[in-house]
Amino acid sequence: MRSEEIENVIRRHPQVRDVALVQRGAKEGKTEFFAYVAGSASPNELTEVSNNQLLHHEIIIDFYIVKELPRDALGRILQKELEEIDRQRALVDLMYDRFYTFLGPV
Repeated sequence: MRSEEIENVIRRHPQVRDVALVQRGAKEGKTEFFAYVAGSASPNELTEVSNNQLLHHEIIIDFYIVKELPRDALGRILQKELEEIDRQRALVDLMYDRFYTFLGPV
């Protein structure tokens, strides 16, 4: 299953306006993706949709809700801008993990 097919499954959700995938690698023979979604669907709803409609070898590791996806005048994803959003998201995740580790379980 190609990333475009996975995006189309996610895009069918009525509260999704746009979606772009970033492949994260593979784990235990499964391809891992991070999905950037423009819309009002919750990550939990999108996880349920992906679990119900995608093949077992395809998984989405996480969803990140954004206001809009970076696109050019022709509608193509601006890869560098998406990579910057991805870098910032990863930094926030790292900071959260370190903060949580410092404080311990609440």
